[in-house]
Amino acid sequence: MIRFMLPLMVILCMATAAQAVPTLQVGAPGATTGTYAPYVNSANPTESDTAITSGSTLYVAGAYAVNNSQLSIGGKYTDHIDPLITPHLAPGTMGSDWSAFGFNSTFDGHGALLMATVPDGTLGDGSLTVNGNAPIYTTAAYEDGFTVPNPPSNHAPIPGQDYMFFDVGNFLSLVLIPDFADPTQPPPPSNQSGEIKTLAIGTSGFDWIHFDIFALVSEEDSSVDRGVRTYFVKTAEEGNPGSHDVTWKTDDGGGGGGNPVPEPGTVFLLGTGLVGLALYGRKRNNR
Repeated sequence: MIRFMLPLMVILCMATAAQAVPTLQVGAPGATTGTYAPYVNSANPTESDTAITSGSTLYVAGAYAVNNSQLSIGGKYTDHIDPLITPHLAPGTMGSDWSAFGFNSTFDGHGALLMATVPDGTLGDGSLTVNGNAPIYTTAAYEDGFTVPNPPSNHAPIPGQDYMFFDVGNFLSLVLIPDFADPTQPPPPSNQSGEIKTLAIGTSGFDWIHFDIFALVSEEDSSVDRGVRTYFVKTAEEGNPGSHDVTWKTDDGGGGGGNPVPEPGTVFLLGTGLVGLALYGRKRNNR
């Protein structure tokens, strides 16, 4: 029985982790105050699971993983001067910057990046500001750094378009973060905490604009050599899932619902119920 239970519990734990709130999300206001726009299908541009808005507000969220050693979500990490905050790291220890992940050096020193994708060949036809700020970088070429482990690198309408990038800073650990795709479910106590930033967009001249978010996620790690443990900062590049992005446009452009990400607690309760049924069945068979 132990041989049966251990693999099942491992699978349940993996499923629970897989269903957690995404590290990064982009959302838009819903039809009523305090709600998020649903993720639906769009015909122009053609894509699935995107929140559609014609308004001037975006939400971007960064969520820290539960009970792990993540230090920052945003740009390059520099450790605190106060050694009591991260006692294993020497003050001033740094993580990797954007150029370590294929971005050109223009991006170094910046925080999390909001990528705005517009139709191919239209960069000069319109304008876009985020919180009143112009983009830090624009390009008509799809560059190496735009490829990340999650989308935004490999879903429509990307690549093959034009791009603008905006620095939106770092995400702090302030509040429990809901899943924008299923915000009606209350976050369980063990859910990720982070920050939701409200961004004001001003635009003219574009038929549509697609928004994704990039960030550098830095965490404390260590290695052992000849019995001596050394601590360092490990940095990874992350992006929002393709199911958690936003398309701005002046028409509604489509329909159809997206698939919500189930809450971690729901998956785990279902799994523990299966374990209970297995134990009950084995007990009956042993009588």
